[in-house]
Amino acid sequence: LTEAYLDALFRTDPRHVMTIRDKGELAGFILSGPEYGVVWQYWSYLDPKYRSGTLAMRVMRNYQSVWQNDRFHKILTYSRPENKVSIALMERYGYKRVAELKQHLFGEDYLLYEYPLEKSKPEYDQGISIGAMAKLRYRLERWLPFLRR
Repeated sequence: LTEAYLDALFRTDPRHVMTIRDKGELAGFILSGPEYGVVWQYWSYLDPKYRSGTLAMRVMRNYQSVWQNDRFHKILTYSRPENKVSIALMERYGYKRVAELKQHLFGEDYLLYEYPLEKSKPEYDQGISIGAMAKLRYRLERWLPFLRR
């Protein structure tokens, strides 16, 4: 997840780069991306000092509602099998485990979870492009800020 890729996610839809705040303090983040009609929840993180309260539950509810009635039909995400807290939270909020992936990313096991969404827009999102032209445009815009207008 390079700076250029995160910028491309944000330009595609700012909801793909969410920060989590509690009383004005940065408490975590959720990064996601569009992939052919699904929202891939790449990475979510909540600072340990905020994990004992209700913030995680509120974030989960909000995250799901943000993507309802849009152009996606489900949210997909991975969890490591030993991450019992994450698994319990996902299952509590309607995520279903659909696969166990052995020696998947970096040779480690992962569980694949999905959450159904109501898709109300007829088109599908085709993902983002961070090819050579997108990288060049990103670099030019960083050097020449007036191009962003």
